[in-house]
Amino acid sequence: MLQPWILRLLVVAIALPILMCILFGLAYLLAALGDEAGAADVVWVNLVLAVLWVFDVLLLVIALALAAVADKTTDRVVTTE
Repeated sequence: MLQPWILRLLVVAIALPILMCILFGLAYLLAALGDEAGAADVVWVNLVLAVLWVFDVLLLVIALALAAVADKTTDRVVTTE
């Protein structure tokens, strides 16, 4: 079973690219309407979200690796003869 923090990281890793696509569309819309400053601001917000997404994916990989190692160590059965 996935721990709650791994599930949260997974949800964020899926939701951030969707939000970034929506914001890129908004930036193009603002640029087409002539609001270059607004479009530039939205692009900068998107850049910050991209950095957060990369950080989240790295944390997710580390968390999944730690969970896999923890599962392997608890599955071992020690027998004494």
